[in-house]
Amino acid sequence: MAQHASGYQSILNTLSAISADDWRKEIIDYLMDPSKKVERRIRFQATKYVLLEDELYYRTIDGVLLKCLGDDEAKSLTGEIHEGVYGAHQLAFKMKWVIRRNGYYWPTILEDCFKCNTLGVCHLLSTMFGLKHDKFNGNKEVKINL
Repeated sequence: MAQHASGYQSILNTLSAISADDWRKEIIDYLMDPSKKVERRIRFQATKYVLLEDELYYRTIDGVLLKCLGDDEAKSLTGEIHEGVYGAHQLAFKMKWVIRRNGYYWPTILEDCFKCNTLGVCHLLSTMFGLKHDKFNGNKEVKINL
């Protein structure tokens, strides 16, 4: 009862929600059935990942587990870190550090961080000309702060 009142929703089958074009799909399939024939590349990649309670985690060199995110989750997290909770319109390398520090991973973190802060335009405009861009929506609109 209390779980229902608080808005709690259980995640019944997380793995079934992963689409066929998701980067995690091949690795999860292999980890669920290691006897399955797959490419050598997948077998090698799978050594860096762990499947716990239907969630895929990346194992760092230190042994820390980072939760693997899909494309949609990664995009929203990147936008949130760039403009949301952490504010300050972080640069790509700082955003990557914050994402990994908070326990998340996907293979193209740095590339996505560069896309998010429009290849450094956000920082360049804010420091040199006092300009800032609108919310993270893929547009390169700028507003003048007077």
